[in-house]
Order: sequence, then C-alpha cells, then structure tokens
Amino acid sequence: MARATDIFDSHADAGVKEVRSWFKSKRVRDLEPVSLFSDSLAKSTFKEIEQVADHINKNRSKAGIKKATVKNIPRHAVLKPSHAIY
Repeated sequence: MARATDIFDSHADAGVKEVRSWFKSKRVRDLEPVSLFSDSLAKSTFKEIEQVADHINKNRSKAGIKKATVKNIPRHAVLKPSHAIY
C-alpha cells in the first residue's frame, strides 16, 4: 500500500489534509474500494454503449421469433454438439 510520503514527499501531512478538504468541498463521502489492477470505462464509453443499445432496441423487429418444426433431419445435421441441450 502506498504511504503519504510516497506521494507528497516531505510535506505528507499537509498534502493529506489538502486532499481531505478537497473531498469535503466536492461532497465526496464514501469511495468504493477498487483494486489498483482493475480496468474501468470512461463515461463517454458508457454513453456510446447506451446509444448503440438504444439504436439496436429501436430497430429491433416487433414480430416475435418464428418457430419452425424440422422433421426427418438428424439432430447432428442441424446443431453443433455444443448447442445441444443435453
């Protein structure tokens, strides 16, 4: 874990107090602990994903998926083994 002296050099106490006062001025109370090795997406990326999802949902066909009965065709000719239910 990083120490205050690793970040603020010789004025570690003053630096920590300054950061705390900045948090209070921005009304930041609880920060979610996150691993330093985790990746996250930017807000703009989330907005783009939401826009694409909205576009897909708007252009989706309103008609339901049609079911078809397939007779006299072996199951392995239609499905991959990984697609089988059992």
